[in-house]
Amino acid sequence: MTGIDPETYEAWFKKPVGRYADKAEKKLIGMFLRPNPGDRLLDAGCGTGHFTADLQERVGSVVALDASFKMLEYARRKHCIHDLVQGDVETLPFVADSFDTVVMFTVLEFLEEPRAVLAEILRILKPSGQFVIGFLNRRSPWGILRQVRGLLGNLYWRKARLYSRGGILNLLNQAGFTPIKSESVLSGSFVLTMGNKRPSMR
Repeated sequence: MTGIDPETYEAWFKKPVGRYADKAEKKLIGMFLRPNPGDRLLDAGCGTGHFTADLQERVGSVVALDASFKMLEYARRKHCIHDLVQGDVETLPFVADSFDTVVMFTVLEFLEEPRAVLAEILRILKPSGQFVIGFLNRRSPWGILRQVRGLLGNLYWRKARLYSRGGILNLLNQAGFTPIKSESVLSGSFVLTMGNKRPSMR
């Protein structure tokens, strides 16, 4: 989540629409994640740690990774996230088969090499590990609004590449995941999709 100020990002969640969206998205995330005791979870592209903090309350220990030192420092200071790693999601600094679950929320839209990222996530997941990706549906009301904002000059959304649900499912299949569940909230705008690492994949 480079290129955006942490305070600016967090300020959106304090607005009425932001509070409403935050509640709906976190509720959906809680429905998806059912870790076993001792599972290792990675929040890849954690940004300010806004969702990492909620994950910690739900599942315990979470490793939070982001390329921006400024974002990581904010996550440590404001959300009390301590297991922080500075690194690039395209070259994750972890050995193979390190995590039971990897989550990524509204990150893939801003990456130039999505297939490289998914390959890295596949590598660090344990056999049959879970990948949960949250994304803004390009064919939804909010997705269309963000695309219009980009066309009108908003620098943040101009560089975003939004995906449809089908587009994400195709990427997961091609990368070596078996999609097993997909749900949405906010009139289909925020979508969570879960895929399992195929047991034969290394």
